Amino acid sequence: MSVIDWIILAVFAPLLLLPAFASTKKHRANATERFAAGRRIPWLILGGSLAATTLSTDTPLLISGAFYENGIAGNWFWLAGVPGTMATLFFFARFWSRSGVLTKLEILSLRYGDGAPTTWLRATTAVFDAGLVNVLILSSVTYATYILIDKFLGFSSDPIIRLGAVSISEASMLTIGVMVVTVGYTLAAGFRAVVRTDLAQLGAAIVASTFVAFLALRESIERYGDYSGVLNAIPDADDLFNLFRADDPAIWLLLIFGWWQTAPGSGLFVQRLVSAKSESDATLTALFFAFVHYVVRVWPWFMIGAVALLYFPALSDSEHAYALVAEQFLPIGGVGLMVVAFWSAFMSTVDSHLNWGASYFVNDVYGAFGRNRDDRNARRIEALVIIGLSATALVIALTGLMTSIIGVYKYLIIIQSGAAFAAIARWYWWRLTIWSEIAALGSSLVVGNILVLIFDTSTNTGFALVVAFNCIACGLLTIATAVATSRKGPTQACLAFNKKVGAGGPGWRALDPDDAQPRSNGLMRQAFAMWLLSIILIYGCISLIAAMITMNGPMIALAGVVVVAASACFWRLKPSLKRVLDFRPVA
Repeated sequence: MSVIDWIILAVFAPLLLLPAFASTKKHRANATERFAAGRRIPWLILGGSLAATTLSTDTPLLISGAFYENGIAGNWFWLAGVPGTMATLFFFARFWSRSGVLTKLEILSLRYGDGAPTTWLRATTAVFDAGLVNVLILSSVTYATYILIDKFLGFSSDPIIRLGAVSISEASMLTIGVMVVTVGYTLAAGFRAVVRTDLAQLGAAIVASTFVAFLALRESIERYGDYSGVLNAIPDADDLFNLFRADDPAIWLLLIFGWWQTAPGSGLFVQRLVSAKSESDATLTALFFAFVHYVVRVWPWFMIGAVALLYFPALSDSEHAYALVAEQFLPIGGVGLMVVAFWSAFMSTVDSHLNWGASYFVNDVYGAFGRNRDDRNARRIEALVIIGLSATALVIALTGLMTSIIGVYKYLIIIQSGAAFAAIARWYWWRLTIWSEIAALGSSLVVGNILVLIFDTSTNTGFALVVAFNCIACGLLTIATAVATSRKGPTQACLAFNKKVGAGGPGWRALDPDDAQPRSNGLMRQAFAMWLLSIILIYGCISLIAAMITMNGPMIALAGVVVVAASACFWRLKPSLKRVLDFRPVA
């Protein structure tokens, strides 16, 4: 790094931390303040925060690397989440806000009561989600940071300190330092600091990636004469930018099954929905996130993956493509900007995962089993969990245990996919019981791990087949368990849950003998139609932008018609859309 790069880093990096440390005083308040910012955050901040959280140091590497391997189609492992995110918007967002829970797992007590099975399931799931799943994601993010520091910034990965079997290099020391700073402000200021810093961090990360893509494309145009020359030089550019490949059956399997586990909202998503100051803010949070996440932010990474095919055509590890392109084209001062961007991306994800993980251990483990439960002990546990999670992630990332970013995310999707049906049905089907929830979680873990051992999930088809099989097999087991354990009728907790959240729909028909049910079912049908329309609109926007990049006239026309038609339908259905999003069954 040059002197100019260090100056840029010294000037801009501290600015990203100012909002965090401005929130330290309020963080001393109760758990609702520390983990939900007092439930007073507007939708723009929450939606931007969620988009920032899903954009970390591993995201550009992961997405550009997947594009390098198989174009946009190589990114279906996360693009298949569009139906799930839109389902959160239409079927779950306002209900999370209405429920009044602090964490996603607290909904189990609201739905099934506070019996021993519910308490143990909450605690077990909290350890699984906030411990295993969360640590693997944090490890992936930390590993990506280490790669960038080593490959991009030029800090050596050669050991300079050896402590038995553990070796420490310049790159690992800097990675540890970045983690320590992030842990510091997360401990000091809590969730309010997370959401306040995330918008600035999101902007920095997107601007930096756009800057790299612009420079790489400009240089390529000079090299190949014009933009058409660049497109002609990229191998199979039209196929690379084709969202729906007819010859790839994995796409259709993922469209059917690849989004179930995201539909009710992940733990991080729910944390923002319950932090919204109103039900409408919760709904708009989901809408704003979907637009930024799927339509806006991905194109610089796709372009970088495409340019990498021109300059680095035989990479053994495609996840290095982003760093290599950035190193190739960034001018003096650009490296400093990228460091700020990567630090922003790292912090925006790590702070969220640490705070969310602590909320599970405090609210769903300590809250259920702890003795002498008071706020002072809760803060101590919060601090220990945050430090423990970050330390574990560092060990996994820096000792060679982590080798593939995309492999981690695929594995996590697989082992969680079998429990997806239960997570959806608990809102809309009275027969679901705590025992069916336990069956769903247990079978998902067992079946998912067996399938990972049997099938090759590194390919799109193998991954899609495993996800589909786990969804179907565990979903059928969940249904059978629900029917067998609900023969005595709904519990009081079940009835109280239905009254509180007012989800409605055919699954509650047996409990709603009055005239409200036909209206509820009618609104559910409208919500379902608009959900399908929103999916078409988002995928149409992605296809349209991709066609414009490749200057594919017929595809521009086709995608343009789809986008215009879907938009026109939403415009004409504005009154119905408002009723659907404000839906509460009327007795």
